[in-house]
Amino acid sequence: MPQETPEGKTGVERFDIDLGRCIFCGLCIEACPAHRLFLTRIYEAATYRREDLLLDKEALMPSPAAQPSAYYRPEIEPSLPKQSLLLDRNRSVE
Repeated sequence: MPQETPEGKTGVERFDIDLGRCIFCGLCIEACPAHRLFLTRIYEAATYRREDLLLDKEALMPSPAAQPSAYYRPEIEPSLPKQSLLLDRNRSVE
C-alpha cells in the first residue's frame, strides 16, 4: 500500500529483501526506476542465522558502512577507491 510523505510524494510503507533467496544478479538494480537500490562493497555477509539475512527498509538505506559499488552506476566509479587484487599477476615472483 503506497504511503504519502509530508512533502506530498508517495513512497512504500514496507520494503523487505530476503538475501537468503537473492542470487545477486543485479536485475533489481537495473530495473529500479528511482535508482534507489544498489549493491554495496560489503562482501563478507555470512551468518549462521537465516533471520539475519532479512533486510527491512531501514537496513537498506545508504550509510557509511554500506557504501554503493559502481555496479550499474558508472558515474560514481571515479569517486571509489582503486581496487586491488590480492595477487598481482604482472609482478614477477622472486
